[in-house]
Amino acid sequence: MKFKRTAKGMFISDSRPRHIATGDFNGDNHLDLAVATTGSDNIGIRRGHGNGTFSSRINYSTGLGSLPYWVAIGDFNNDTL
Repeated sequence: MKFKRTAKGMFISDSRPRHIATGDFNGDNHLDLAVATTGSDNIGIRRGHGNGTFSSRINYSTGLGSLPYWVAIGDFNNDTL
């Protein structure tokens, strides 16, 4: 994977990112990023475009006060995605 240089100050997460994991979450053969953010009680997903850039963050709530620290990636329902 090659990353593309972006403007300074662009962050994967703005609220205490703790752990990043990669995987192809949407089946497009491009690596995507999952970021645990303890400051916002979210897991943020950024979809990879395959050229070193990523989409805007899509947040999924982990519940008030949950403070997500780690992200685990796997095919939990055996659908190959």
